[in-house]
Amino acid sequence: MSGKFLSREALRNTKKAFEAVNSRQKRAGTNFAVSTVPCGCSDPGCGAFHRVETDRPLPTTEEAIQTLKAKKAISKNKASA
Repeated sequence: MSGKFLSREALRNTKKAFEAVNSRQKRAGTNFAVSTVPCGCSDPGCGAFHRVETDRPLPTTEEAIQTLKAKKAISKNKASA
């Protein structure tokens, strides 16, 4: 859908900027959620910027595995009921 509003180059630049933000976080040792915020102007060559949400830390690998196991157990219970 966004391809109708943004040029191919703007989409590519937005993706590269997102990857750069994640790389900087990795080097800094932080792990926060990143949101993509579109500019809102009518220029199709203008992309988006990224905001690091310091109030939303991402879960560690162990926490993510535990969450997935809990969700799978819930879905199994619903399927068998």
